[in-house]
Amino acid sequence: MTEQPIRHRKRKKKMKVIADPHHLALLNEGVLAWNQWREDHPEMLALLGEADLRGRDLRAADFSGAILQGANFSRAVLQGAVIQCANLTKATLNTADLARADLREANLRHAYLGAANLGGAQLAKAVLRRADLHGANLGRADLSNADLREADLHDANLSQAILHQTDLSGADLQGTILTATTD
Repeated sequence: MTEQPIRHRKRKKKMKVIADPHHLALLNEGVLAWNQWREDHPEMLALLGEADLRGRDLRAADFSGAILQGANFSRAVLQGAVIQCANLTKATLNTADLARADLREANLRHAYLGAANLGGAQLAKAVLRRADLHGANLGRADLSNADLREADLHDANLSQAILHQTDLSGADLQGTILTATTD
């Protein structure tokens, strides 16, 4: 019996998904035009990875299921936006206003949300593993079944947040406000 040479598996390179210029142009037309396009083309995957959307007013925008990894939403207004099931891995959302946004089942792994306003946001089943939420406002947010393992919640506000079956293993909770949270 001949011996087979040992084959080493090559690590798969993670592909970086960059923004589709057509999708950026549609978004530049405004939230109404963007949402209409999303409604007319539900089969299309919105590709806005690495997009620079700093300071943009994107209230009530529909980013459901979108690829937003590495996108920069610093200081953006995303109040009431629908971002459920979206990929926001390594996205920058520092000081963004995400009040009442729908982020259910979104992937926010390694995302930077320092001082972001997530008050009243829906984050049930969201993955926020190793996310930086330093000083973020999560008051009244629904974090049911969310994964916050090893997240930085230093000085964050979680007052009246719903934490039913939320995984906070290894999270930095130093200075975190946890008054009247619901389990």
